[in-house]
Amino acid sequence: MPPYDEKFKKWAVRLFQIGLFLVVFYLLRNPSWQLMEKLWSRDISSGPLNPGVVPVLVHSHADGKFSVGFFPDLSPGAVVVTDIRDQDLAVINTDLRSRIPVKDYQYNYFKVLHRGQGYTDVSLEVPTTGDFWRKSWYRLQSGSVHPQRLIFFSPFFGFLVLILPTTAGVAAVLTLRFLRRWNASYRVHKVHLQAR
Repeated sequence: MPPYDEKFKKWAVRLFQIGLFLVVFYLLRNPSWQLMEKLWSRDISSGPLNPGVVPVLVHSHADGKFSVGFFPDLSPGAVVVTDIRDQDLAVINTDLRSRIPVKDYQYNYFKVLHRGQGYTDVSLEVPTTGDFWRKSWYRLQSGSVHPQRLIFFSPFFGFLVLILPTTAGVAAVLTLRFLRRWNASYRVHKVHLQAR
């Protein structure tokens, strides 16, 4: 095989390995985030709550907008939103996004997770541009708030999220290298057998 063909083959293999790593990393990024949220968050459904810890969606009479309040101690004039209609979600998230100075950002901080018989499960992240923020999961039932889980995010959380997709991507590349070497070894062995 000419030298330039061998170099092209090596570069093609390297590019394929990089692509394989990126694909595996991308596919596992969101599942890893969701897994770490479940492992890192703590159950607050049964214990006493510290004042002003759990973020909940509130509606302010002052400006008529949706914002974040901290249950169970809410600011004067803020009312917890306990009736969530699907048509309100766009307005809710627009109001929440307006709380941070970032333009053209379409992330949904408030999400309806499940609607059951007489209750609605939701999640809410506190809008921020900082490195530390919190997220809560709570149930709306009979006009009241029932906190479920709470998590405090930090840069360390992002590092933990990267472990699974990075490890899986490296494992995929190493597996590919092993299979290529095994295949090459098998071909050499087969040629030797045929030459006998």
